[in-house]
Amino acid sequence: MIRSQPSIAMLGALLIAGAAPFAAHRAMGGWAVTTVQDLPDYIVAGKALTLTYTVRQHGLTLLNGLKPEVEARAGGTELRVMGAPGKSAGQYVSTVTLPTAGAWTITIKSGFGNSGVTLEPIQVIEAGARALVLNDQERGHRLFIAKGCVTCHRQIQVGPDLTNRQYPVEYLKQLLADPKGTLGKSKSGNEMPNLNLNPQEIAALASYVGSVKQAAAR
Repeated sequence: MIRSQPSIAMLGALLIAGAAPFAAHRAMGGWAVTTVQDLPDYIVAGKALTLTYTVRQHGLTLLNGLKPEVEARAGGTELRVMGAPGKSAGQYVSTVTLPTAGAWTITIKSGFGNSGVTLEPIQVIEAGARALVLNDQERGHRLFIAKGCVTCHRQIQVGPDLTNRQYPVEYLKQLLADPKGTLGKSKSGNEMPNLNLNPQEIAALASYVGSVKQAAAR
């Protein structure tokens, strides 16, 4: 069976329409989206890792003056590191050194209410070990969480729920590179922010969101 793909205009309409609940959530004021810059595919044990992340109230307004905290856990080991202001508005940095190899879970608490993000477990390897190589599907899944997509499109659902929906990969690349230019001006005042993703991030996210695997992901 041949399945026709929706037009670009129809896709844009679906994405904008899916953001209708945004106004009600906006009035609440108590949530924010945390986006991680340059998420690594893996971490080297004993080597300092600097995480740079941005906090946006309602996914849009950059928040300064927060006191974020990064937690890293593996087995019975837990590390906590406070965040310091970064170079840009709403940006913070935390430097952590994970001492042992294994799967570590990193949580960034934004300092704005209970908002934050728990990243997919990331593999820590011994110094000198073979580097891990992720494919676009794997990297895209991690970025879907690290870039805050999961917050707006699944958890709070101020944007359309992407579960069980597929979009053409080329359209998604265009959207992720230039959200406003692709979707146009929103009549509701809600706009998807431009996260200034690099080409590799765009390719991975487009591959993941546009895949059947994404539709079945948790």
